[in-house]
Amino acid sequence: MYSIVLTSHEDFAYARTALKLGTAEYMLKTEMTEDNLRQVLEKARSEISLRRTQGTQATASREHYLQALTLHGSEVAPSLDELKRQGLPLENAPVIALDFCGCAQQDCENLYSWLTDISNAFCFALEKEHSIIIANVSCQKPSTRDNVYKACEAFLAEAQNASCGISEIFASTDFLRAAIDEARYRCSLSFYEPDKSVFWRETAQDISPEEQLFQVEYIRLLLNQDFASAYKHLKSFISLAKQKMPRDIAAFKKTVISSVASFLHFAKDISEDADAMAQKAKQQITLCADIDGLDSAITAVLQPAAQLADTASGLTAPICHAIEYLEQHYAEKVTLGDIAERVAFSPEHFSRVFSKETGVNYVTYLNNLRMKHAVALLEATDMKVYEIAEKVGFFSLSYFSTAFKKKFGQNPYEYQVNFQRGKLAES
Repeated sequence: MYSIVLTSHEDFAYARTALKLGTAEYMLKTEMTEDNLRQVLEKARSEISLRRTQGTQATASREHYLQALTLHGSEVAPSLDELKRQGLPLENAPVIALDFCGCAQQDCENLYSWLTDISNAFCFALEKEHSIIIANVSCQKPSTRDNVYKACEAFLAEAQNASCGISEIFASTDFLRAAIDEARYRCSLSFYEPDKSVFWRETAQDISPEEQLFQVEYIRLLLNQDFASAYKHLKSFISLAKQKMPRDIAAFKKTVISSVASFLHFAKDISEDADAMAQKAKQQITLCADIDGLDSAITAVLQPAAQLADTASGLTAPICHAIEYLEQHYAEKVTLGDIAERVAFSPEHFSRVFSKETGVNYVTYLNNLRMKHAVALLEATDMKVYEIAEKVGFFSLSYFSTAFKKKFGQNPYEYQVNFQRGKLAES
């Protein structure tokens, strides 16, 4: 505030009191002229403009500091002096954090009056419609967090697609980053429970062991071209995630995206179709706001291929004979005409029957079979990649490497190195 006192009161005590209270200018009417008034008003305009600029810069600096602390904070706790230097009202007392998704900063600030057990509250925007409140706990008793929970639940009752995460109460500002992290994690759990608005008791769970087991079995099923079982296995992994609610949602989505791409590049006959479908699925999964939407996206993309494999008519004797022959001669140049002749079918008839019974065409099946044996060699030997490619029947190293990366998300050399490192770690 910038105040100017214009008065006819000539009492010096009155003037001293006005100046002590922060009055910028004290003018007696008897001494006022048009020029004096213009100068005073011009000075006021300049001072107010300067204060606004400084205030905007201070606010921007504080917002940047808090965003950096939240997103990229170091292991070193922010000192109380630093918090004060940033203009934050927190004291070195118990702290709590609340993370709001779907609420603008101004709306969250309206919550202060509802939170009777907190003090020194400060709200900052992490991004549009995503704000965080940090505050001291002024009255720490068993019901404090219950009261905060009830206030947030009532506050969000009218909001649509908004959620809140409430941290535990931490001992001091030394744990401010931990409080913010916990509030953010709990708020993110709306991904797993979209019908719930306030999260305040949940703890982070690690599904890394289950994820590793899933990936091993999933790849085994794809290598065996058991697409129906692979699809069911992926759906089971998603159900597990919904139950355990892993902390890193981005990492979970990345695993699902990679799994979908692998499935498509094993099950689709045309590589370009698999590329396009995998890219579209990646965009959809990345944008999914909740796990139910992600599950539906997976169903839409993979279920048709899984159903085709699941409803395959079973293997007749000629196709069984053809597959048995391929198992022994996959590394050779066995054309469709060659294998059709061995079972006394025309190439056209064999191609049609083979696709109907296996769910994929002849070339896709043979390449998948070669890939299965290539993986076995990568895991069990130290052979060079080009040696393995040639040994299993891929006559172009470039084609082998490209196809391998599309199926597994890494090139053959990376796969071999990572697998061997994993074996060493286990031992």
